Amino acid sequence: MHQVAVLDHAVIEVSELVDALKAHHVVVMNSLMRGQARELKNKATLAMRRWNGEGPDAYYYEFEVKVAGDRWFAPTMTHSDRNNLNLFETGKLVQRAMEVWVARGSALHFLYTNTAPRTLEVEAR
Repeated sequence: MHQVAVLDHAVIEVSELVDALKAHHVVVMNSLMRGQARELKNKATLAMRRWNGEGPDAYYYEFEVKVAGDRWFAPTMTHSDRNNLNLFETGKLVQRAMEVWVARGSALHFLYTNTAPRTLEVEAR
């Protein structure tokens, strides 16, 4: 089971992002611009570090998703230690989460849970 938290705020506090990353592992920050998102990523990474400077990172990606025929960019952060999906799988999860989020009314806080089993495509040799 994998979850995506969609936060649709123009301002997201570092503590809110860190809590969402720890709880859900993947967070889409729909209303943030690239510069804001990158700055927030750095602050979130620092906030998750232990006293000795070690700890998890927040990874930042911009997934292109198509929702209702429109092209969107979804600023997304993942927890380096807790998200066990690869980049392709994470992108597919974000795509589905955004489709469901829009279909259900685009709430300011939305939690998408994917209960499908994880499958990896393996090329036949």
